[in-house]
Amino acid sequence: MQQQKMNQQNIDSQEGQQDCKCTDKQCVEQCKCKTGGQCKCTNCKCNDCQCTDTQCVQQCKCKTGGQCKCTNCKCSNCQCTDTQCVEQCKCKTGGQCKCTNCKCNDCQYTDKQCVEQCKCKTGGQCKCTNCKCNDCQCTDKQCVEQCKCKTGGQCKCTNCKCNDCQCTDKQCVEQCKCKTGGQCKCTNCKCNDCQCTDKQCVEQCKCKTGGQCKCTNCKCNDCQCTDKQCVEQCKCKTGGQCKCTNCKCNDCQCTDKQCVEQCKCKTGGQCKCTNCKCNDCQCTDKQCVEQCKCKTGGQCKCTNCKCNDCQCTDKQCVEQCKCKTGGQCKCTNCKCNDCQCTDKQCVEQCKCKTGGQCKCTNCKCNDCQCTDKQCVEQCKCKTGGQCKCTNCKCNDCQCTDKQCVEQCKCKTGGQCKCTNCKCNDCQCTDKQCVEQCKCKTGGQCKCTNCKCNDCQCTDKQCVEQCKCKTGGQCKCTNCKCNDCQCTDKQCVEQCKCKTGGQCKCTNCKCNDCQCTDKQCVEQCKCKTGGQCKCTNCKCNDCQCTDKQCVEQCKCKTGGECNCQNCSCQLHQKQDIQ
Repeated sequence: MQQQKMNQQNIDSQEGQQDCKCTDKQCVEQCKCKTGGQCKCTNCKCNDCQCTDTQCVQQCKCKTGGQCKCTNCKCSNCQCTDTQCVEQCKCKTGGQCKCTNCKCNDCQYTDKQCVEQCKCKTGGQCKCTNCKCNDCQCTDKQCVEQCKCKTGGQCKCTNCKCNDCQCTDKQCVEQCKCKTGGQCKCTNCKCNDCQCTDKQCVEQCKCKTGGQCKCTNCKCNDCQCTDKQCVEQCKCKTGGQCKCTNCKCNDCQCTDKQCVEQCKCKTGGQCKCTNCKCNDCQCTDKQCVEQCKCKTGGQCKCTNCKCNDCQCTDKQCVEQCKCKTGGQCKCTNCKCNDCQCTDKQCVEQCKCKTGGQCKCTNCKCNDCQCTDKQCVEQCKCKTGGQCKCTNCKCNDCQCTDKQCVEQCKCKTGGQCKCTNCKCNDCQCTDKQCVEQCKCKTGGQCKCTNCKCNDCQCTDKQCVEQCKCKTGGQCKCTNCKCNDCQCTDKQCVEQCKCKTGGQCKCTNCKCNDCQCTDKQCVEQCKCKTGGQCKCTNCKCNDCQCTDKQCVEQCKCKTGGECNCQNCSCQLHQKQDIQ
């Protein structure tokens, strides 16, 4: 009874904060994931829904029907102590401590059991409780040494991932290795389009050419520039001598000496491990092992603690990866995509296997085509053998079966080859395909995807279509660039995320910008000028009713309900009927 009261208080305290419960007909029909007042669970992505209503439980497929309160092992703040719930989620402490999920960002609990459980807490000695925290500036020595990303108070740059830190303090500059000490404007070696020619900046970021060539980013996927300076600079181009043009390629096995030395991830033909990101390389060749820094030199078969399907039982391997079972079962990683183990211990362990009743062991698997009835009903993403398109996330499914087409909502029924509006390089000119994907030009231009990073097409139709190209008039070619500070009027108006130098808010994706400057507020379209607290139209739980905020974010209900899309997009209308 006391437990139920506690849970009810948790629900009451979070009500109106985490999940939209609007029953307005327009809102319900609009979001395609609301129940029209029949239940409280309005979105199967909600973090803390604990509804026991039968319709709600069946709808979300992630609730326990009232048997326990922990309804989703991804929930961030579940503190249920019910035995069934604790055993189910495998991430709860059974009431012994409050820290129930080692992913929580701000847990500062000092209970010994909790501290040991999460492996990311300091036992109360400092405030920095998670080495992923973005803004922790704790100066406690233990905290600083623990997180390995703090400066002990000597500077303000506390995280080498920060996008806009321009601190000139010498210690800070040396620490983050991504700041220039104020000598140049290139402050982040992750910037996409920085073309600074300052010598110090060029040498610092290692991804700029000083203006001598066009290859300005060593992350570009298809740059094949043969200019000597560009090739040496990016360290991922071969100058035309070989085909390996990107050190991120997954299966390149080129043995050309120049290519091997250039990419620093090829073995020159001595072994098959061609990329230290490969998932299943088990090569024992000494050169390969030393090269990739993630191989065991033959002592065990588990060569990469990120590998998806390693089933090694060697003790050294098990202890190394911390995700293997030491021979007790075959399911060694609850993230593995293709584990089909029927061992009882394995099945209970992963909570994503069917115990041999069907072949579909993980509802996230990409290519499962199982026709077993139990499997089909379980995964809710299979067609029971009626068609080949088994997952509406698949990239290259071209099935023409009517049921499949209607199911995935991303196929064209055979009328065109563009089967997924997320495809990067589809250049289909079929009118139906072009209109369907909303990212193709019908053959008039080469810019086929408004997400492309380096398209600089000047064709008028292409420029107007992608809304992220300037027609050659300015250098800002992508409205997703993080640090573009171009002051050219045409560029500023085009990208809708630059201020022309008038304000500091340069990116409408910034999380915590609360600038009250009128020009900045109107520019970013996600700031309120101080009138309300909703500062980012991506925030999940803002329910501000201020008229200005509601109209601005286009995702708040304000009572009338202008919530046009609560991110669901894929839910079927039948889910709420």
